[in-house]
Amino acid sequence: MTEQLTEGIHFIKFGANWCGPCKALEPALNKFEEANITRVKVHRLDVDTDFEEASKYGIRNIPTIIIVKNGEVVDRINGVQTVQNLTNKLEEYVESN
Repeated sequence: MTEQLTEGIHFIKFGANWCGPCKALEPALNKFEEANITRVKVHRLDVDTDFEEASKYGIRNIPTIIIVKNGEVVDRINGVQTVQNLTNKLEEYVESN
C-alpha cells in the first residue's frame, strides 16, 4: 500500500467488522469521501486481515484514521468523527502545502 500513498492526501481508516464505533464512523466517512472525492483518497483497512499495516502504523485503538500527505504520516484521529471534523482536518493539510 505504501507506494499508493506517495502523492496527495490519504485518510486510512483502521477498523474491524465487529467494532461498533467503527460502524458508527462509516456514514460520516462516506459523506466526507463523497464531498471531497477529488481532494483526498480514503482507504479502509480491517485490523484483523491487514494486521501488518496496522502494526506498521502502530494502531492500538480502533477506529483510527491515519492521515498521510505525500507519503508522510502527518496526523492521526482516534474514535468516531463527524463529517465536519474530518473536513477540518483535510483543510489543515490542503492549506499547508
